[in-house]
Formats: sequence, C-alpha cells, structure tokens
Amino acid sequence: MARFGLLFFMPKADFFRYNPVTMQPHYWGLTVAESLTLAAIILGPILAVATQLWIQARKAKRDSKLWVFNTLMAHRATPVNANFVQAFNLIDAVFYDNGEVREKRRECLAIVTNASGPNLTVPEAERLKDRVAEMLSKMGLELGYEFDHTEIKDTGYYPVGFAQVDTATAALREKGLAVLEGKARISVVVTNEAPASAGWTPPVKH
Repeated sequence: MARFGLLFFMPKADFFRYNPVTMQPHYWGLTVAESLTLAAIILGPILAVATQLWIQARKAKRDSKLWVFNTLMAHRATPVNANFVQAFNLIDAVFYDNGEVREKRRECLAIVTNASGPNLTVPEAERLKDRVAEMLSKMGLELGYEFDHTEIKDTGYYPVGFAQVDTATAALREKGLAVLEGKARISVVVTNEAPASAGWTPPVKH
C-alpha cells in the first residue's frame, strides 16, 4: 500500500514517461526502440545523400588534381606546350591546400619571368626543368605516387623530329607574318631552262 501510495502521488508527467502496459520508457507516446526506428527512417536517407555528395565532391577534387598532374607529366619536356601552360596556371586553384606545390610553382614562374631574353638560356632551361620535376614529385606524393624528381626530369621524352617540326613551323610563321606586314618580300626566280620532257624541241624563230 505504501508503494502504491507513492506511485499515486507522483506527478502525471513522470508517470506517463512509462507505457502503462509494458512499463517501458517512452517519449511522445513512443518507446525508445520506436524512437530509434523513426529517427533511422528520417535521418537514414538524409545521411546517405550527404555521404554520396561528400564522396562525389572528394572524387571531383582528386580528378582535377590528377588531370593537372597527368598533363604536366605528359608535357614536362615541352613547357611551352599550350596544354602544359593551361595545367600550370590551374595549380594554385587545384592544389590550393598544398603549400609546397604552390611554392615550387612560384619558383618556376620566377625563372620564366626573370629570364634574360625572350628565350631561356641553357642554364635557365635546366633550372626550370629541375623546379618542374620537384613540383611534380610533390604533386605525386599527394596523389599516392612516389617519383624521385631526378627520375621525372631525366625520363621526359621529346623526339628530335618533333623539335625540328616545331622549329620549322615557327620559322614559317615568322616569315609569313613578315610578308603580310610588308617587312619582307617573296622572291620569284624565272629561268629559261628547257623542260626535261622527252621529244621536246625549241620553237624555231622566223
């Protein structure tokens, strides 16, 4: 009876925290198990979508870094290549959180901007190759690739034939612009040599 009396005089708010049938704790008419189930139903899809978006954002960020790294690696022997320049200009944005990579980019840019002439000298070109190789080595470490900068520098392949074609193309472009701007002329040579076809005889003058 004393126990019943204590229960009878408990505040109603405390009394109804327990299911009167099962005597299990409940909130808003739900047991703990039911509350957890409801929370899982509501929060499950939200957390799944949030996790998927986080994974996609992380993958997109890594893909951008991989594109910059692969492009620079592919054209490391020709830093004047348009694709190399495009990737080089994206380093500060794509590798924003990597201070070492960005510092190496600044060193590369300093060599180019402080060059003694329109074209790099041999020592300047060598220093640029060293800095580019060091920069690519640090990029590789962030992406899970372990390359020594000396290996990157010495294994860049650029055939001599490609260099000759590029040189000839540049020379033709300069000469063509000079003609269009009136700074040069096109020479035409007229000869009186007879064609080498068989059976040809010169015309007879009367």
